[in-house]
Amino acid sequence: MVSISREDLIKRFSAGERDFSGANVDLEPDLSYLNLSGINLSSAALHEFFFEGTNLSGATLINARMSMVNLEDADLTDANLSGANLFLGYLNNANFTGANLIGANLCNAELKNANFSNANLTGADLSYANFKGAILNSTNIENMLLCGTVMPDGIIQYQRCREKLIKDYQQGKSEFARLKLEDINLEELNFSNASFRETSLCKCNFNNSNLSGVDFTDSDLRNVDLSGANLGGAIFNNTIMPDGSIHSN
Repeated sequence: MVSISREDLIKRFSAGERDFSGANVDLEPDLSYLNLSGINLSSAALHEFFFEGTNLSGATLINARMSMVNLEDADLTDANLSGANLFLGYLNNANFTGANLIGANLCNAELKNANFSNANLTGADLSYANFKGAILNSTNIENMLLCGTVMPDGIIQYQRCREKLIKDYQQGKSEFARLKLEDINLEELNFSNASFRETSLCKCNFNNSNLSGVDFTDSDLRNVDLSGANLGGAIFNNTIMPDGSIHSN
């Protein structure tokens, strides 16, 4: 990992250098309202950076680590963000026209009114992202992962939540708190010791699933199917049960 200051990056870019792949920009994380068209920041560490209103058209950001980044009003026309981590990013009104976002992580990102015309979102993870008002004209959305995703028309899509939860749990994630996961088939799965605190699970099917040690504190389990489920050691604290009663143990 090569460290570089903000001032040095701007100076070298202005002198014609474009390849800053793998860079770790030190100290000042604000690159807003600059013209960085064509820059290569592949695999760069850009966590919590500000690129508000920045021109990143044609930029190469393959596998860039950009969680919690601010790209509001940024121009990413024809940029390559394949495999980039944009978790919890603030991307409202950004222009992704023609951009490559194959396999990008856009979980929990704010994407309101962003333009994805002719962009490629194949295999991108958009779980819990907010797409309201976004433009998806001629956008490739093949195999896009939607779970609790707010679509352009405001409708929330849950169509691949089972796959998302299985993937996350198998990768070691056990925190599924404060989510809305309703009417999902989760039968015959293992979620032992996971946390579903403050989560709405109305109408979900946990038939024959392993829920031992699961924390359901303050969760809503109305009309949930728990038949055959292993509930040994499960925590019910101010939990709304399948029959609508409130239970604590």
